[in-house]
Amino acid sequence: MDRRVLIAGGLLLATQPGIAQPKTQRDDDLQYAQSIITYGAAALDMAKLGVTNSSSEEVRIFAQDEVAEQEGLAAVLRPLFDDTHSVPPPQVPKQDVKAWMIKLREAKGKEFDRLFVEAQLGVHGELLQAQEAFLAKGQDKTLRAVAMLAKGHISEHTGRLARLQQSLS
Repeated sequence: MDRRVLIAGGLLLATQPGIAQPKTQRDDDLQYAQSIITYGAAALDMAKLGVTNSSSEEVRIFAQDEVAEQEGLAAVLRPLFDDTHSVPPPQVPKQDVKAWMIKLREAKGKEFDRLFVEAQLGVHGELLQAQEAFLAKGQDKTLRAVAMLAKGHISEHTGRLARLQQSLS
């Protein structure tokens, strides 16, 4: 059999959807970006609710800061995808995030503020874990820089949220 036919057939099979492709480091790096986009979108949606629904000025200020930060992070991550790897849309968040959004939409006043801070602490915990996991094995230098910066901001936000939680108690 002609080698060219075998090679062409192999290439055809390798590029077909549904045929398992070997996972690359780039795929791992993009998985990190996907998780950040997903949890960042959840934090953003929650923060937008916080801007409009909070009865606490401190919570509203945090929510405004979070909106700006999550929109900025998304603007940084999106251009990092090339023609081979399109921008992944946010995945459906975990069930706990969906449950938080339902609770937040139904809550009012101080109950909203309390739930908002608790939900943001949860999402920030997920975001922090994603940064730490990526920094342990990720190789893309640009994404590593994003993860290092994000980790610091997330830690700072977690501290702010903990203080907000105490003041709302």
